[in-house]
Amino acid sequence: YEPCLAESWSANADNSVWTFRLREGVSFHDGTPFDADAAKASFERVLALGLGPSQVLARFVADPAAIAAPDRRTLVFD
Repeated sequence: YEPCLAESWSANADNSVWTFRLREGVSFHDGTPFDADAAKASFERVLALGLGPSQVLARFVADPAAIAAPDRRTLVFD
């Protein structure tokens, strides 16, 4: 896999928690910065509305509460 918005990712020993380190300097078309809060909100919206790849995502993260943004460049799926 070649990362686009994440510069790296890792999993814990049993692959139940995945941590993504997001790239610096990425912005949306309107100039709004892309950060972990924006990514978290996007995944939460996809799950809540059942849009796009929600069925695939829900196999791994069924509850939006399992997505965390501990800092602006880190996104965690538990």
